[in-house]
Amino acid sequence: MSSINRARFKINGTASEDPSTGKRGFDATASQVLTVTLEQNPARVLTVKYELPNASDPDAPAASLYSTQQLFTEGGQSSVLLTDPNASVHITVNPATTISSYVLRCTAVDDQGTHIFERMIVVRENGLRMTVPAERQEYEPLGWSNALNEVTKALATLIP
Repeated sequence: MSSINRARFKINGTASEDPSTGKRGFDATASQVLTVTLEQNPARVLTVKYELPNASDPDAPAASLYSTQQLFTEGGQSSVLLTDPNASVHITVNPATTISSYVLRCTAVDDQGTHIFERMIVVRENGLRMTVPAERQEYEPLGWSNALNEVTKALATLIP
C-alpha cells in the first residue's frame, strides 16, 4: 500500500496529475490569476508552504531561462507559509511573461512527516514551452524530453 502525498495541489481546480497521462503541468497565460489549493484531506495537514523560483534562494524551485519573476498575491513574496491548510493562495502570472516555465513546489507537514510535490506552470509561444534546469516529471512523465522533441519537430518543418 503506497502512502498518500498530502502535498498534491490543484491549480484552478485541475487535479495535480492527469490519471490517464500522468501529466502534472499547467498551461497558463500572461496576467492569468491562478488559485492553488491542497488536493486531498487537508484536515490532516498541519502546515503547508508554497514556493516559486527565487534567484536568491538556491533551494527554491527552478525556472526556465528568460523567465520573469512570479510572486504570490498574498504578500508579494516567492513563498507563502500557511497554518490553515484549507486556505488557497493566488498567483497572478506576470503580465510581461512570454514563453517561459517555472516550478511551483508545495511542502506539506502532517502527523506522518513531510510531503513535497511539484508542478510546472508554463506560458507557451507558438505551441512550444521552455524547459527548466534538471526538469524531471513536473510537467509530464517524460520531462524535458518531450519539450525538446516539440522544438525539433517544429524546426524540422521549417528546414527544406
